[in-house]
Amino acid sequence: MIRVSDPSFELPVIHGTTFSNKLQYGKTKPIIILGHDTKTTNLNSYVTKPIGFPEMSIEKSLREILASFIAIELELKVPNPALMYISNEFLEANIGNEYYSMLENSIGYNFSTKYLEGFHNLSVNELGVNANYFDLLNIFLFDILIDNCDRRQENPNLLTNSEEIYIIDHELAFTFILELFPNAEPWKITDSQLQSYRNHILFRYLKKKNNFDYSFVDSFERLENSFWNKVETLIPKEWSNQVYEKIKTNILIKIDNLNNYREEIRRVLL
Repeated sequence: MIRVSDPSFELPVIHGTTFSNKLQYGKTKPIIILGHDTKTTNLNSYVTKPIGFPEMSIEKSLREILASFIAIELELKVPNPALMYISNEFLEANIGNEYYSMLENSIGYNFSTKYLEGFHNLSVNELGVNANYFDLLNIFLFDILIDNCDRRQENPNLLTNSEEIYIIDHELAFTFILELFPNAEPWKITDSQLQSYRNHILFRYLKKKNNFDYSFVDSFERLENSFWNKVETLIPKEWSNQVYEKIKTNILIKIDNLNNYREEIRRVLL
């Protein structure tokens, strides 16, 4: 996948046409919607998290899409993100659907990803056997950057086809936005963050190894102002709010202090 900062990168807008299915995993209760790309007219299935569902909101949709953009810029594998447009026509076609009232509160743009055929949820047992060590390290470093501790033993939020690993479900990332007293020096990892990161599902596979390659951290420099300028042309205007500014500012400060931040990250894995 081309990087977000590439001039040719576009975020597809999908016009929802048919409710296809519901997924059996994830507390956000994602659904599969069949829709066509408003630019190419291609018809595909998309995993969609409507903003009107109980565990979703505009804020969580923003967190999802920003995490996807950051992952793409850092060349991690995520399902292709898109904006699913739920219209009044789509709603009318689903009168009687068990999700009708929630879909009614989801008219407009919703976070969505193109459905990955042949993939399943990666189990904890597979993590220790089939997963590439450096893939796990880079995912862990990514989660530290976006302050994401929602990869748990009961659900690592990883998809695999036994050859590749894709990262998913970032609506709870960027937990620093919830702090009553934000860390003025976000490149410094606090004691509470340190504990959270060491409870991360991947930590047990990475701790106290001697062959760490931290070159992935150098790629964080890609997330400078031009990246965010591009992001602002892609997300719905109503999603660009104070939460967006908090996330952007936090990441930019970390990049400005990248050498110090790298040493803090090393401390996590000692």
